[in-house]
Amino acid sequence: MKSNATFRQALFVCSLLLAVSGLVYTQNQPKTATDNGVTAIRNAKIVTVTGETIPRGTRSRFLRRRPYGLTTSPTWPVFCAGSRLDKRKGYEMIKDAADRRKLASMLHLGTVRLRTDRLDLLPIDRTHAEGLFAVLKDPRLYGFTGGEPPIDASSLARTYEFWETRASPDGTELWFNWAVSLRVHQLLIGYVQAGIHSDYADMAWVVGSEWQQQGYATEAARSLLRWAFDTLDLNRVQAEADTRNLASARVLEKLGFVREGTLREDCIVNGEVSDSWVFGLLRREWRPPSEPGVAPL
Repeated sequence: MKSNATFRQALFVCSLLLAVSGLVYTQNQPKTATDNGVTAIRNAKIVTVTGETIPRGTRSRFLRRRPYGLTTSPTWPVFCAGSRLDKRKGYEMIKDAADRRKLASMLHLGTVRLRTDRLDLLPIDRTHAEGLFAVLKDPRLYGFTGGEPPIDASSLARTYEFWETRASPDGTELWFNWAVSLRVHQLLIGYVQAGIHSDYADMAWVVGSEWQQQGYATEAARSLLRWAFDTLDLNRVQAEADTRNLASARVLEKLGFVREGTLREDCIVNGEVSDSWVFGLLRREWRPPSEPGVAPL
């Protein structure tokens, strides 16, 4: 009887040692598995970005989870596991990736030419530098925006060469810019621009001093608005104007923009602290005029 008890004790000790050694091996040697082209680390213990531990028996369920309709997500195996904060970060990263894909699919639209009764809007490239330098060298244009006139046409050409990429380096915004040409004289008089995001755009324009107060800014901006809502399927276009720049505010209100608020002391222009008005226009508020349409280059 004594020998049997000793044998059972020895067997128990050996089993315990084997179990401990197996656990140590599992902790120190993580296994990797390919999940839709993404390598996910499946350890005996999985810790989320917020420091929470996923129970061993439930980790595979967390790692397999996908948002509805998603087939591949490089970030989801990490961020879906754990707290609401993790899941929110996961959704945000997935949305960012989707937004970049959407913007990339629209990049070619920046080469579209727009046409109004009196104007041609030409996608800006380096060849427009000489003509626009004659307009933009006027220091009066920077009274409400700050900044300095371009040094020369060559420096402006380098800027426009960079603009020809039509996208920010991180792919989160498209940069669409058009030179405004007065058709009857084939003369550049300014430019309009739109910073395109996945569902909204920021709009701005500059018209040379000699051609202001003649409706050219309104005409060019209206053409851009119609194209943005119809072609890009945006829900919102927004703009800002210095509160002292009453002429630009009138143009925005004439286009249907609503003054939504004031950014107090948000910038310094020529050493003077300044406020800005924020204007917004929604798709359902847009009333397109009867003007000529969009012509591809």
